[in-house]
Amino acid sequence: MQRLLGPRLAYYRLFYVLISTITFIPVLYLQLTIDSPLLWGWPPALRVLQAAGLGVSLLIFFLAGRQYDQAFFFGVRQIREYRAGTSAHFSGFVATGILRRMRHPYYTAGILLMLFWGSLTWANLIMKVVGIAYFVIGAFLEEKKLLAEYGDAYRRYRQEVPMFLPWPKLRRRA
Repeated sequence: MQRLLGPRLAYYRLFYVLISTITFIPVLYLQLTIDSPLLWGWPPALRVLQAAGLGVSLLIFFLAGRQYDQAFFFGVRQIREYRAGTSAHFSGFVATGILRRMRHPYYTAGILLMLFWGSLTWANLIMKVVGIAYFVIGAFLEEKKLLAEYGDAYRRYRQEVPMFLPWPKLRRRA
């Protein structure tokens, strides 16, 4: 894309975010409005678990949002700096905050949201399976990109920090 767009690459991220959002809205609307039989609903005894899962998802979204440069994430900083005659570059990968516990907090939060949101119908089962597959495949593709970009530093980080779930480190006994 950099060769194709040249300096206009600054608009790529915002364009990507807008197109992704706009094309997702009809899919979400259809999934919410289509008449589809109920496969499974959260029984009252498990609604606390559902609420906890949704709460954890929102907490992870919030904590991840504090770690990432949101203006860069949405493409606003790239456009602003392009117009100012400078170039916006990603500030590099960091391993602070929630990124010390999991490598892909946004994907993790998205998976949890898919799992705990609403009852299960045929329509949203398809949406949930496709969505979770999208997050998992996206994480693996992002891993390849980050390895290519940061090399050994990211390889070491990957060995220390789990991809999705912040499992406690298990110490080997001597």
